[in-house]
Amino acid sequence: MDKIYSLKNFKAVYVVDLSPSLLEVAKERFAARGWNNVHCMLADACTFTIPHESADLITFSYSLSMIPTFHSAIDHVQTMLDKDGVIACVDFGVQSKVTTVGRVDTLGGLQNRHIPWVFRTFWRAWFEADRVFLDPARRDYLEYRFGTLKSLNLSNDTLGKIPYYIWLGCDKDRSPALLHRINALATASPYLAPTDVVSKDEIKHSKGHEAALNQNMPNSKMSIFMLSPGKIQEKMLRF
Repeated sequence: MDKIYSLKNFKAVYVVDLSPSLLEVAKERFAARGWNNVHCMLADACTFTIPHESADLITFSYSLSMIPTFHSAIDHVQTMLDKDGVIACVDFGVQSKVTTVGRVDTLGGLQNRHIPWVFRTFWRAWFEADRVFLDPARRDYLEYRFGTLKSLNLSNDTLGKIPYYIWLGCDKDRSPALLHRINALATASPYLAPTDVVSKDEIKHSKGHEAALNQNMPNSKMSIFMLSPGKIQEKMLRF
């Protein structure tokens, strides 16, 4: 990451792990590079705290697949992420077409996402021997709790085409940029999204967008007219 954006530009960086030996190795590397703003924390990902109100960037680097209580870990960091912050995850994982049917995602999010049954079974059994879990639930829960900004499905050709993914997300309820993209996706092609970002007050909602929102509101009602011989029947559905 330091090659892309220098860690010295951050006010503080916190590395969280439950392994004392790995943290010692990390401390030595950080000290050698002179990163005085990087701190190592021996703590649980589900309960750790930082001396700040929120974090601008939260990352899971090949770690979410090794956290049994991943729901709690994701829920915990969701409360810590700044409303304009970004969360990222890179990890091993396998998924099938069954869990991606009907999913609206960013460009690239569905490409190569399906892994054939033979390879899904092999890689899951292989990794679970080391208590690393490649089931799709972890990634699905990330996408449920956060809005997806970018999603890539790749494989490590050097190590036998091990499937992995890179995912970037943000607060799906508060991000004007993401709201702008969702407005376009609700009424246009799911593969195209606007590159410009406008303020929340300038966002114009189409009738299709309003209908999509109303259908997803709790206790919302939707009229469905069913044609039958000689008459039209109207039924109300409650969600």
